[in-house]
Amino acid sequence: MARYPKRPWTVEEDQLLRKLAEGNASTAVIAAKLKRTATAIRSRAKILKIPKKATLEKPPPNRAVGVPN
Repeated sequence: MARYPKRPWTVEEDQLLRKLAEGNASTAVIAAKLKRTATAIRSRAKILKIPKKATLEKPPPNRAVGVPN
C-alpha cells in the first residue's frame, strides 16, 4: 500500500468536508474531491465531530456471492 505524505488540513478543506458530508456524499467522493484517502476523511470527520452517517462509515467487507455468512 502506498504511503502518502501527511499534509495539514486547511480551513477550506474542513468546510468542504462538512458541506459534502451534510450532503450525504460518500467517503470515496469526498476523498477524491479533497485528494485524500478515505481513511483520512473518516479520521478528520471524527476530529471535527461530524455526525457519523452511512456515507462516512467503513464499507462492509467484500463477500463472495453464494457463500453463506
